[in-house]
Amino acid sequence: MNQNELDNLKKRIEKFKPPITILKLNKKTDSFSIAFDLVSGVIGGLIAGVICGNFFGHKTLCLIICMFLGIAAGGRLVWLSINGKK
Repeated sequence: MNQNELDNLKKRIEKFKPPITILKLNKKTDSFSIAFDLVSGVIGGLIAGVICGNFFGHKTLCLIICMFLGIAAGGRLVWLSINGKK
């Protein structure tokens, strides 16, 4: 292969390489806000679980279900804050 063919091959290979992306947090997003979003979701789920458990009479089941919903809500808040949509 001559130099011209090598350059052409390198250009074609560069077109198929995926771009390198680095996770960049927003200026508003810091570790405290991420931790606060996650913890507030869990605490909110636990409080809702205790209230629903007292109302329906199934404390353990409601507590577990609402805790997982709180974890999901907190995780969604963290995801949105990392992606800059919050």
